[in-house]
Amino acid sequence: MTWPRRSILFAAVLLWTAAAMPAAADFQVCNDSTKVAHVSVGYYNNETYLTRGWWEIPSSGCLVIYPGPLKWPVYYVYAISPEDEYGNFEVWSGDFALCIHRPNPFEITGRAGCDTLFFEIEAGESENMTFRLE
Repeated sequence: MTWPRRSILFAAVLLWTAAAMPAAADFQVCNDSTKVAHVSVGYYNNETYLTRGWWEIPSSGCLVIYPGPLKWPVYYVYAISPEDEYGNFEVWSGDFALCIHRPNPFEITGRAGCDTLFFEIEAGESENMTFRLE
């Protein structure tokens, strides 16, 4: 087999393999800021609100929070950076109140009395979603 034929055959096999692989279906958060972000994510599961935390995402990094196809039409994200040597920190927040617990890992059900403001992310019927902290 000559070189051009081998190249064409290799390209065809590569395209066939790529077409047979399913697309990633995940909920991920990417940190486009210059600081480490500690992330909490919530959702409504048709009965109650649930929030979990913390996932640490380095600057310029991404992390899959929920692997697989999205189950809920709306997700909520809140993030905070660690304090620097001057006591300053960054907060990424929206306007939907849910609960968190700092600094320990947590899982909280419900939102009564909650006052931490999360971004509300409409996923609709999408199977995957990437939310970017800037």
